[in-house]
Amino acid sequence: MPVGSASAWSEPGDALLPEVIAARCVHSLMEQATCRACVDACPTRAWVIDDERLGIDTGRCDGCGLCVPACPEGAILGQHAPTVVQGDGLPSAFAVCGRAGTEAVGAVEGSRGLLPCLHVLGVRALVELWSRGIRRLVLCAGDCGTCPRGGTARLEHALRRVNALLLDRGEKPIEADTLPPGRWLLAWRDARARQRAPAQDRRAFFRGIVAAATETAASLAQRADPRVADFIPPGRMIPGTPTGGLRLHAPRIDGERCTGCDACARLCPHGAIRSEARSYLFDSDGCTGCGICVDACVTGALSIRPQDPSPPTRLPLHERRCRGCGAPFRTPEARTESTNLCPICATTGHRERLYQVLA
Repeated sequence: MPVGSASAWSEPGDALLPEVIAARCVHSLMEQATCRACVDACPTRAWVIDDERLGIDTGRCDGCGLCVPACPEGAILGQHAPTVVQGDGLPSAFAVCGRAGTEAVGAVEGSRGLLPCLHVLGVRALVELWSRGIRRLVLCAGDCGTCPRGGTARLEHALRRVNALLLDRGEKPIEADTLPPGRWLLAWRDARARQRAPAQDRRAFFRGIVAAATETAASLAQRADPRVADFIPPGRMIPGTPTGGLRLHAPRIDGERCTGCDACARLCPHGAIRSEARSYLFDSDGCTGCGICVDACVTGALSIRPQDPSPPTRLPLHERRCRGCGAPFRTPEARTESTNLCPICATTGHRERLYQVLA
């Protein structure tokens, strides 16, 4: 299924449309992929998907950006981000909803801190902010109850998931203060004043210029060539122990149903499932919940559990030889039903049209 891209602006309203990295989309990796995350998240039904295409109806898109946090593989690039203010201590991220009120919105007009919807800050955006040392969000929200975008995935849910993972790994969580427009504006102005107050020496001044230029160059390079910056699953961006513990997503294989065909391990974009000689190994921090392994499993042995507190790390396999074709194959040791046929012979009945493979 071809995946369409989008231009920068579109009528009506000069909506800022999302940019798409087609190579990351699961529909580019597997034609039978069933992911509809962007379609389901879109409040204006601008994303369309059918047997022939996946793309954006530019006449419907209002540039809300809610498809960005919905995409598990980061195939949709965000155009909106909070404004980071250093202040006296650790940096804080300020963001205001475009429907929050004219006073607060007008103060940051043209700034990165003005978001069409606060809920564009999903799990990955929050983890990226945390990895940059940001431990506090200062937010000004509109009325989500009356907003047509209010039925989508919510920032508070994403924040709860990220903080649960951080606390499980002994890290400091992200605090979020949601303020009314007047108080938010005072906090915004105070933080910016405290940021500008100390005089910088020349070395610090030029360090700031270089850092800003580097960040901008990296962002532009990623848009020009996706290979410059590979997608990193959010779970791998937070330090953690290699085994056990909470995971954002965790693949699980039902040993009774698994045939050992390796389709899940071959298709996983991030090696969350790996096939070795005598086992499947799981790196759940690499799982984004994209579901491509579930789509590929013909026996329904795969499932993905969100916010899994005890993900598996290994599924032992037993080596066998097919009595139908002679080829080696593997099945999970947990499988109680014994089989002497490889998955292909079990499906076809190992009749005469198959050639025998001799060792």
